[in-house]
Amino acid sequence: MNTTTKKLGTLIAAGFLMGGVAQAAILDVTFGTENDGSGDFTQEVETANLTWSDTADSLQLSRVVEPGLNNSSALTQLTLDRSVGNEYQFTMVFSWDEGYAGNNNRFGLQMFADDSAAALSTEGIAAFWNIANNTWYVGGGVNVFDYSTAKLGEAKTGTPFSGETQEYTIDGTVAFLAGDVLFAEFSIIDPDNTTTTIGGNFVASEMTGDWFGLVGRNRTTGGALEINAKSFNATQTAIPEPSTLALLGIALGSAFFFRRRK
Repeated sequence: MNTTTKKLGTLIAAGFLMGGVAQAAILDVTFGTENDGSGDFTQEVETANLTWSDTADSLQLSRVVEPGLNNSSALTQLTLDRSVGNEYQFTMVFSWDEGYAGNNNRFGLQMFADDSAAALSTEGIAAFWNIANNTWYVGGGVNVFDYSTAKLGEAKTGTPFSGETQEYTIDGTVAFLAGDVLFAEFSIIDPDNTTTTIGGNFVASEMTGDWFGLVGRNRTTGGALEINAKSFNATQTAIPEPSTLALLGIALGSAFFFRRRK
């Protein structure tokens, strides 16, 4: 990957984050019975042994020690304005309190699913942390259908999974560009504020779904599972001068960039 491509990617991301106007919240949910409950998120699980439940301050995904690899999702429907120049930011906060750091246990952010039952899907985009190899991935659904010759992956810096209660934040930014381009960038922020970021361009017309939220793929043969989603919010930003962004998007083409920052 050449330096020009990486600089263009960084420039586009900076433009989205700094140049937007007319920012408006379109979803702001704090989970838990003492707050917004499950916030109209539809929960799906692959087996009865894997459950979502409301605690006082979270939407909890849990499972007893049982063999097998099972998927789950908790999604809400959002209708996005896909006009060129529109950008959306998604933020979810969660703690991974118990889990088996092996066998591709993963959890993260699902976007553009076609319906609420995305637990087994390869649709849309999923950005997730695989605690087995401490890698931050982006792929098609939690089952990781590849949009490129290989799924996008970056070794996650900062705090590895320890089995102790620690809080993480996932940030996702997507922007619609001319030429049927969807730019997407995703970050995971650790308890020590270390950030791992991965992003690239996708085909906008392939992202037909309007369901967004939480997704997991977890094996619990090595111990019980408990993940607590704390909050989920989404914001829309209208970007001025979309023609400028279109030129940058075309220049970047289908290249992907990966970067880490402390």
